Amino acid sequence: MASIQQTAQLVGVVPKNGSGTLDNGTAWSTDRVELHCLIPLDETKGAKGMTSQIFKIQGCDANRDRAFALIGQNIVVELDLVAGNPGQAPKLNPKTFRALAGKTGEVGKSA
Repeated sequence: MASIQQTAQLVGVVPKNGSGTLDNGTAWSTDRVELHCLIPLDETKGAKGMTSQIFKIQGCDANRDRAFALIGQNIVVELDLVAGNPGQAPKLNPKTFRALAGKTGEVGKSA
């Protein structure tokens, strides 16, 4: 399984931790933080500006406080590249995140 990194600006965090039962009796549970990020568009293809992306990181209790502390900062999200079924595009699964060390400029630009 390949891994890639995405640089982004963290602009919001939504903790999701809970469980329950649907009306049809099916049990559900969730334990993650949702990182709301801005990602630069590819200027080499004529694009300008930013797009938004939500990265769902498993482990709400383990990641919530660290994510809250990084709001407004540039981060690096580690993603696993998972092969899809034949004929389908690969899928990117967010695994973890960290502060972008040594960079204080705009996301996608050299500091």
